[in-house]
Amino acid sequence: MNRVFLITIIITLIIGATLASAYQGVLTKLLRNKHKMEEKRLDKGEQLIHYSQCNLQGSWINELNSTVNITVTEKGQLIGEYHTAVTSGGGPGVTFPLMGLTSPGESYRTFGFTVNWHYFKSTTSWTGQCYTDCTGEQEVLITTWILTSEKSTCGDDWEANLVGKDVFTRYKPGTTQTPS
Repeated sequence: MNRVFLITIIITLIIGATLASAYQGVLTKLLRNKHKMEEKRLDKGEQLIHYSQCNLQGSWINELNSTVNITVTEKGQLIGEYHTAVTSGGGPGVTFPLMGLTSPGESYRTFGFTVNWHYFKSTTSWTGQCYTDCTGEQEVLITTWILTSEKSTCGDDWEANLVGKDVFTRYKPGTTQTPS
């Protein structure tokens, strides 16, 4: 019985490795085709939003005037602060620590960061991509977020999550800049 089980595991591993290799080949081909299509579109004069020269490091502001200050480590860790301008009571915003990850390297394209709103018993995670707009001058972070609030019973879990979208642009602290 143990011998049949061992043979089954070995065959499963071989099939899994074969499928993984085939998937990697298909994925590589799809990515190459995508880049070729983008090059053709550019040759026709179309403007694309692209992510070259986009760097997450620095200060950002979103459409609700909340600001984010991000430092990127060599290993792709995001460390910083999130100052929310959104409060339930309409009072002044509060600053909270921010932690996240991105791909290490020269251009930080995809990323995710999380803020725990410990006073409010909730946590929000943003995931997104860093782009340079069509003019090549303004960097933007286009994100989707999910906010999870603590609920007292599992029966109330259905109302624990909110999902939304934020767009962050570069922010210069000390200015009266508003989001564009």
